[in-house]
Amino acid sequence: MKLTASIGSLILAMLPLVACAEPVRISDQNAPFVYEVKAEIPTPKESLAKMISADYRRAPDEFTAHELFEKIAPVIDKRITEAKATKEWNVVIGGQLAQYDFNKKGFPTGFSETTFIPYDNGYALMFSNAAGFGLLPVEMANAKRLSGMLQRNRSCSIIVEGTVVGSKEEDLNYSSRKVIVLEISRLTIKLQDGTEVGAVTK
Repeated sequence: MKLTASIGSLILAMLPLVACAEPVRISDQNAPFVYEVKAEIPTPKESLAKMISADYRRAPDEFTAHELFEKIAPVIDKRITEAKATKEWNVVIGGQLAQYDFNKKGFPTGFSETTFIPYDNGYALMFSNAAGFGLLPVEMANAKRLSGMLQRNRSCSIIVEGTVVGSKEEDLNYSSRKVIVLEISRLTIKLQDGTEVGAVTK
């Protein structure tokens, strides 16, 4: 499984943004509101309104836009409040399981300090402690049991769980983005059929 600085193959399921005990998936739809959780300089609500309402973006005049904004503003407030109440987040990244490292006794994940996931509207996700999750430790005997499945298909999913610890603006691949910073608490890798390769926690 080879990951580059910008992870190209993503599986981003669209789940509603609600406060709950289970981790909430970060998606194109909720990333702008997750960013606001730790933003030192809040994004203008008018900018957020353009992201969530096509009618507002295409308003024929300022009066129509103003009327629409008055209806949209409470929705924005609600989504930001929900994001702030959510403690655990996750993201699922699709890829190919890397070759087993016999010296380090595990599967490389490809995670590094420069790893990021791009989202719509100029947002991105990075990890504050990605360097500590560059390897998924798996005993060789357990890894060898997966040999038959890996011969057929090495497609896998990396499920990353954690908490939002920061928001910042940064240039990534020559493009300015609003970056959500996630501190990883758990990383799990599963094969395409759901078989768990292993998991590592902070």
